[in-house]
Amino acid sequence: MEKKYSWQVIDGFWLIVVALVLMTIDHIGAFMETYQCASVATEVLRTIGRLAFPLFIFLLVEGVRHTKNYGKYALRLGIIAAITMIAQIIIYYCFDSGISTAYSPLLDLLACSCVIYLIKRKDKFTWLIFLPLAWIFISFAIDSYELMNNATVHWFPFYLRCGYSIYGLLLALCFYFANILGKWFLSSSENTRAFVDTKVERNVINILSVFSIFLCWIVIFILKNINPGLDLYGANMTSYAIIGGALIMLYNGERGYNKAWFKYGSYLYYPVHLVVLFLIF
Repeated sequence: MEKKYSWQVIDGFWLIVVALVLMTIDHIGAFMETYQCASVATEVLRTIGRLAFPLFIFLLVEGVRHTKNYGKYALRLGIIAAITMIAQIIIYYCFDSGISTAYSPLLDLLACSCVIYLIKRKDKFTWLIFLPLAWIFISFAIDSYELMNNATVHWFPFYLRCGYSIYGLLLALCFYFANILGKWFLSSSENTRAFVDTKVERNVINILSVFSIFLCWIVIFILKNINPGLDLYGANMTSYAIIGGALIMLYNGERGYNKAWFKYGSYLYYPVHLVVLFLIF
């Protein structure tokens, strides 16, 4: 039965590498869009980049589920988010560049990691979940208000907001409960109980995770049709994120290569590559 699922060949290391590459492609497209470069190439690059964010959220949920010290995990993420925020503030106030108002998905990752961690705790501290949820929903509300009214809310600047807000939260929750639902599904029957903690279980979880991406896209598509001002994530282009499900289907549930240089380097890559692209353009 194990051989039947031999397509599960991608571990966490390679999933991170692929996500970083896709993110870089997306940001090259974003800079090209800002500086009005070739429109067709820009659209292609940005479309390819739509695959990155669901992969990062998927990896985030896996990380929070398996980490033995969430405090250190959140601290690393928070430090890099703070460095990125400082860079954004400097670029915004010192340079005349439209790209300076781009949101940092690191804030989404930090907020979503808090939500998943507090759900996972199931103790007296779980009530604190309202803090990251408030951050996410306020970000969504203000972004929607600005888009619908062509206005700018100065008291809550872009560099403090969760840019993917509701979309990121839905992905994180769906990926987290996909693990719970997959294990429950197999353990609920005597005939399938033997497959718990095997590649079969991993395959079920992967399938549910892929369906989660589609389900979340349906939600943002509905929001777009309710009011164009709620189309904060570009529903048409975001539909391509579902293709990223093919990579999740190849995931084997293992961490893979995790040396210190790569662990910390993958965090630092985000602000560093943005600064490099900014200087180039």
